[in-house]
Amino acid sequence: MDYPQIFYIDPPDDLEKVREKIKKTKREKVILVLPEENKNLRNIKALTILKKQAQDLGKKLSIFSTDSYYRRLAEDCGIEVEDSLIGGTFSTKGELSFRPRIRDVLPKTEESPLTLSVNKKQEGKEKAIKQETSVKKKRILSLVIYSLVFIGIAGGVAFSLLWLPKAEVTIIPAGQEIEFSGRFKVEKDANLDVKGRVLPGTVLEKTKQIERTFKATGKEKRVDKARGKITIYNETSSPYRFLPHTRFETEDGKVFRQPAGSDWISIPAGSKENPGTVEIEVEATEAGEEYNIGPSRFTLPGLKGTGLYDKIYAKSTEKMKGGFIGTATVVTQADINRAKEELLKLKQDLISQAKQEILKEVSPNFQSLADGISIDEEITFDKNPGDIAQVFKGRERIIAKFLGFSEEDFQKIIADVLLSKIKKNIEVEEVVSTQQVKYKILKNDIESGIMEIEFEGKEKVAWKITSEQIKKAIKGMRGEDFQKYVDENMKEKIENATLKLWPFWVSKIPEREDRIFVKIIYQ
Repeated sequence: MDYPQIFYIDPPDDLEKVREKIKKTKREKVILVLPEENKNLRNIKALTILKKQAQDLGKKLSIFSTDSYYRRLAEDCGIEVEDSLIGGTFSTKGELSFRPRIRDVLPKTEESPLTLSVNKKQEGKEKAIKQETSVKKKRILSLVIYSLVFIGIAGGVAFSLLWLPKAEVTIIPAGQEIEFSGRFKVEKDANLDVKGRVLPGTVLEKTKQIERTFKATGKEKRVDKARGKITIYNETSSPYRFLPHTRFETEDGKVFRQPAGSDWISIPAGSKENPGTVEIEVEATEAGEEYNIGPSRFTLPGLKGTGLYDKIYAKSTEKMKGGFIGTATVVTQADINRAKEELLKLKQDLISQAKQEILKEVSPNFQSLADGISIDEEITFDKNPGDIAQVFKGRERIIAKFLGFSEEDFQKIIADVLLSKIKKNIEVEEVVSTQQVKYKILKNDIESGIMEIEFEGKEKVAWKITSEQIKKAIKGMRGEDFQKYVDENMKEKIENATLKLWPFWVSKIPEREDRIFVKIIYQ
């Protein structure tokens, strides 16, 4: 009979090592004992590879594991799962094989009467020794159990007396509502002055704009000359002056001059590496679209034949515009007026957007100061009445500005005002969410960076009480004495107080302060 080969897989064994074991064994059936700690084979891919190799070698593979996940993976792969490992013995190589025990193979022998007698006497002695040992063990075990029970009871009593008791105290300090009013000034880039009621301010600015395209409707017969700007360069070490109507000529012979009424042209000295420059406006000598030329280089015909011809020249960087002969579509004043009316219809929406963006950066408590946001508006067009164009663009631009300030700085002024209304040597705590303030802007000059604000409001304050103060006063106090302490010693300071002792049999507040839990509620 061919018994199966059992391999005990160690936690660090990887796929390659297990495959080598399966390959080397000569037995037909192989059982892998997989421990839960082995993570290298704990996946369906690894088990599928092992099953495939076993099949290729003509071997039957099964798995034994106490890990339910390994067993489930094996079933998913179609690998047989062993319920137990019984009757196995190790080979000389440390591998376990199933084979019959020796006593199952050899013939059974009968024992002699003498041997039976000796064995019975020996068994009697051994039984007596075992009984005596068992009695001693039971006595020792009983003593240990009684000792542990006594220690547990003593520890429980100590825990109940020292660690279990606790006191929970809830205190509501007495409070009063105080009304206040005053003025303060916000100044751009100022320093905080609580007594002088001056807060540093920062200008918040938001810009919103829209652009629309409009159609030109005018018709005119036009004979227009192209215009543009050129920069004159002087590579000599001497400055020069030229007449207002000096000619500037392109390489293809188009001539431009300064418009009528222009001043003399003064060109500063320079050098080849750093020429002197001056920018002027020029106009074509003839009308027509052919003079709407792109960026070009110009010479001065008047300098031809002199040494200055190559050292004084001009260049344009933008296209010349406006040259035209014929009937043209032009922008009229009526076109501009209609466009302006349409843009003004969108004004309020732009203002609202700009204000909302500013208010996002302002404390919610200052939303009522929205009227302090100043608005500047500007409407511009890229064409003027009389300009030749099929369409023109108009832009509505809104600039919103607000002199913002810190709420934290303002609260310092409020605290100072409240302090002046409270008796000296009395510490109070502001009750959260009870402050109510109204604002009124008296002056708002964004350009000079000054805003003056008047305020009035009310807020509830309560007597300041600390948990440390209460703990020191009430530790070790009996429950009935606690209410007496509140009514007599803290009469004006505490509006209400409650005490809870735990467990139920405890009648005194613990001496240990870390077992006293104080909760103070300002309301």
